[in-house]
Amino acid sequence: MADRSREKFLVKYVRYPLEAAVAFLFLGLFRLLPLDRASALGGWLGRSVGPLLKLSRRAERNLELCFPDMPAARRREIVRAMWDNLGRTAAEYPHLDRISDPKSGRVEILGADLVKGPASEGRPVIIAAMHQANFEVSVVTAGAQGIPMVGISREANNPLVQKVAEKMRGVTPGKRIPKGAKGARALVAEMQKGSTIGVLADQKFNEGFEARFFGLPAMTADGPAQMALRFNCPIVPSRLERLGGARFRMTIEPQPAFEPAGSKRGDAQALTQAINDRFEAWVRERPEDWLWLHRRFPKSYYR
Repeated sequence: MADRSREKFLVKYVRYPLEAAVAFLFLGLFRLLPLDRASALGGWLGRSVGPLLKLSRRAERNLELCFPDMPAARRREIVRAMWDNLGRTAAEYPHLDRISDPKSGRVEILGADLVKGPASEGRPVIIAAMHQANFEVSVVTAGAQGIPMVGISREANNPLVQKVAEKMRGVTPGKRIPKGAKGARALVAEMQKGSTIGVLADQKFNEGFEARFFGLPAMTADGPAQMALRFNCPIVPSRLERLGGARFRMTIEPQPAFEPAGSKRGDAQALTQAINDRFEAWVRERPEDWLWLHRRFPKSYYR
């Protein structure tokens, strides 16, 4: 018991403050740099260090599973480009206000009316997005464009780091609610208010159902689709592309068609699968933009 208390004390009063200090210093240094220079430096650090990390093996395995016929050299090239993008994403974090400013012209938006239309009528909309390019840009850009979005995100384990992240994200109107049971009630309340909800829907979710992704079994959350059907509102897939440096294109598409299954749960799963299929097409088109580090498939595939 004493050892456990000592460990908790060290985590709360030593580890957490040190992690927060490092995060604050990192973001502060990149904030001092011009945006394009910060992005370029972050990309260099990402592609120089990332491929050397053990975690890269998971990215290579995911690519092997999804593109079994792809040459190994091409897979390594994609992993290196993924780390470049991830490094840029981290370095761009303290510049989210500059990126999202409509006057900067750094984010091109296609299909915004699919969200603005229902929102102007007080109807909720769910935007299903992916971990593509700088995935933090979508929420802040929507807020800057007059569409305050409620983002559903996982809270950091370190509450001090979470506060730093919230400070950076809070540059435009909108708010965040946590994933899981803690945020379920808040999500229902936001839907009832007619809010625009943004959710990253490309990760493994063990409490969901077994959908298909690249023809492989992938546990996927069908909760967003269930909410869309319950509130009779659209769930629209959205992609974000890095056009070069710190410039992006955000594309929102209409809700994909799906074959009704005859039950609420079945319809939600069919709609979720249709969104998964759209995600897969986008990843096939630009694999460098996607975050390949998640364990998206069953554990047995990684042994």
